[in-house]
Amino acid sequence: MTITFRAVIELLGKPKEHIQDTLQEYIAAIKKNPKYKILVEEIADPSKHGDTEDLWSVYVELEIKANETIDVLHFCFDYMPSVIEILEPQEITTTDVEFGSFLNDLQTRLHQIDMMAKQIKGERDIQAELTATILRNFLLFILRKNNYEVKMLSTMTGVAEKPLGKFLDALVKEEILQEKAGFYTAAPIKVENKLSEENSTTQTSTESNKQ
Repeated sequence: MTITFRAVIELLGKPKEHIQDTLQEYIAAIKKNPKYKILVEEIADPSKHGDTEDLWSVYVELEIKANETIDVLHFCFDYMPSVIEILEPQEITTTDVEFGSFLNDLQTRLHQIDMMAKQIKGERDIQAELTATILRNFLLFILRKNNYEVKMLSTMTGVAEKPLGKFLDALVKEEILQEKAGFYTAAPIKVENKLSEENSTTQTSTESNKQ
């Protein structure tokens, strides 16, 4: 079943020339796809986005003909239009097999998106953990020699005062740092506990051997 639909593809970014070129790449990709035939193409002039000075938005309105109903679904996932409108036919009929295929394809696409989202989240979690470890080690390095306030530590690390203050307070709770009158310093390394544990283990082992 041939379907004619209207689609609006909108891009937001900077600089202006970049989003114009990217939009042209989108249109070229659609034209190369044998599933679609562009009937009408209207590209709007770029405009500044809201009150921002460096963000630009541009969009294209397309009228497209597709051979299959499923191709419209593929178009939505592949090109992410902000608006989609079926122009012809006014009524769409489908068989149970076609509708089942439609749902299966939809599920496949949703699973792919879900996997990508989980992968991105996992990568961000790892990056956040590594960043926190690097920041903690750097703070320990500079605070073993001197005491500093949050303001100075913010200047030295490049981290804003508010989130850095929360990070420092968390390290204080973990007894990694100490805070007094707004100044932070590295907590003493607990060597005695480790030595006493080692001595206790050695003593216990010796007594066992005697018995």
